[in-house]
Amino acid sequence: MSVPNWLRRLRPGCRASLVSEDEMRKIIRRQPHGPVRALPNLLTIGVTDVDRFGLNMEEGAKRSRRAMKLGCYLEVISLRIQHAELWLRMYWVAKNNKGKIIDPEKRGPTFGDMIGRCAGLGFRSDLIKRLEDFNDDRRKAVHSYLMGSIAYADLRDCCERSAGLDADVRQYVMDEVAVELEA
Repeated sequence: MSVPNWLRRLRPGCRASLVSEDEMRKIIRRQPHGPVRALPNLLTIGVTDVDRFGLNMEEGAKRSRRAMKLGCYLEVISLRIQHAELWLRMYWVAKNNKGKIIDPEKRGPTFGDMIGRCAGLGFRSDLIKRLEDFNDDRRKAVHSYLMGSIAYADLRDCCERSAGLDADVRQYVMDEVAVELEA
């Protein structure tokens, strides 16, 4: 099985692999829904607790839908930015070709930084524009709402304009960097 270097990269001190290649082949053969695709190791994008990450990912979409129904627009924006940023981090780690990872102990990079970094690595320009527009709306909502720059009801428009953006980013990253694993 040919595995790109970024699939093996971990933070210093971490084990190189949680399962052997033979074990991974067995797992892949048992998949009933077609090919298995691999992305950069979660530890390389700054995830600190993989189990908690899995639980949060599972409930995040539900929480976002519920927040939208309840009119909790800041919550929707917050969850949407985290989801989009996760996929930007995956793209950056896979494409930076320098063996760089995102250190969870250091602050940053910011969402805007990740947009710029990914743009510099060839990320699709129409998605970059949508991400930049969303980031502008997010800054107004999160940092300036109480200062009067936007009415809370107008945050719904921000949520509607960015609906589906994180899913589009996810699909693009999957298409660009996921590696199909063979049994």
